[in-house]
Amino acid sequence: MQKAKTVSRSRGGMRIPRRRLRRAPLPGAIYILFFVRLINAMGNFVFPFMTMLLTVKLGYSKTAAGTFMTVMSFLGGLGILAGGKISDSFGRKRTIITVQLTASILFGICAFMGLDPIVPFIIALANIMTQSSLPAFNAMIADIAPPERRKEAFALLYWGNNIGFSIGPIMAGYLFNTHTAYMFYGNMIALAVVSFLLGFFVKESLPGREQPANHKTASLAATEEAAETGGFFQVLKKRPILISFSLVMLLYNFVYAQHQFSLPLFLNEILGNAGPKTYGMVMTTNGLTVVACTIFLTLILRRFSASSNMVLAAIFYAAGFGMLTFCNSTFAIIVSTIIWTIGEVISATNCQVFVAAHAPMSHRGRFNSMFSFVSGLGTALSPIVSGAYIQRMGVRAIWPASFSLGLMAGFFMGIISIAERRRVRIAA
Repeated sequence: MQKAKTVSRSRGGMRIPRRRLRRAPLPGAIYILFFVRLINAMGNFVFPFMTMLLTVKLGYSKTAAGTFMTVMSFLGGLGILAGGKISDSFGRKRTIITVQLTASILFGICAFMGLDPIVPFIIALANIMTQSSLPAFNAMIADIAPPERRKEAFALLYWGNNIGFSIGPIMAGYLFNTHTAYMFYGNMIALAVVSFLLGFFVKESLPGREQPANHKTASLAATEEAAETGGFFQVLKKRPILISFSLVMLLYNFVYAQHQFSLPLFLNEILGNAGPKTYGMVMTTNGLTVVACTIFLTLILRRFSASSNMVLAAIFYAAGFGMLTFCNSTFAIIVSTIIWTIGEVISATNCQVFVAAHAPMSHRGRFNSMFSFVSGLGTALSPIVSGAYIQRMGVRAIWPASFSLGLMAGFFMGIISIAERRRVRIAA
């Protein structure tokens, strides 16, 4: 049996005083969830090809397709908000299974109908279903994983998601032109399989309505996660640090989203016809870096608090996107991609840990949905704001602006990290 050691650990993203702790193993349910996320991502055939489906298969103009995608993303955000509330009341497992099976049925209907004009609207409804499962997933991980192992748990599922996503679009790409219906069948089967895995191998994780912690005697970590009896906004007002974190993450997502909008425009401008090919190399490099580095970076950084790691993520974002100001070769662009992808990995494996550490167990779903919605606004706003900026200043000018915004995000996150450590010292 492993002996307990006197070490300084990070409990749920917060540093705690040195004391004797035994590292609990990751529960078996976490590994089931790993395969659930991997299969989900591997079977995610339709959404990555939505723009091409609208324009190539259904004849939408670029403007109409862009408008449809924006509305679909907004409705997906509303699904996230609804999913958080439902998962806190109805249960994490029941919420995920219900919405995923519903989405599975919807994809089956799309496969049966073929390229009917109503199909995009059915897909949009399926997107609302799948998006509403996200806060339930994140809340379930926080429920199941021991607080001191949450970083490894979130990293493991993030890793599985990226492995699956690196495989799925390749298969869908071969099906798109000649066997479009099979894309819908693939999505349908994947959602049904993961619902089966959850139904038979994972127990419901919704915490009971325990008595709130005694704020005079409980540790800060226990107090933050203790069940609350008030409404969402009443509970949220007690946690301004989480509101600040969500707003700063909006800035993180704004910078990160440059790889989806500004980077393709930049590559087309500096490389001409080689731009699309290079962008494909960029996305492959991004996926390979995530798969290769996630576990390694998690092990290296696990002894630091989630907020401290988020500062490091901002520095990698600023450096990776900022260096594009001076890049003119494919090699330099690939190096840039590796750098900002390291920031992505650090951010993705720590942000939910911070949320879990500051959300009461009774409101985890709602807090996750609020965080996802607010921070996701950065992704939604990035193309609009960046497009206007590029139109006025030129595409290369977006990179020094991204560098500045990345450093600004890191500065604000540093303030949050200092405030968190101060609270921990006072509570100790």
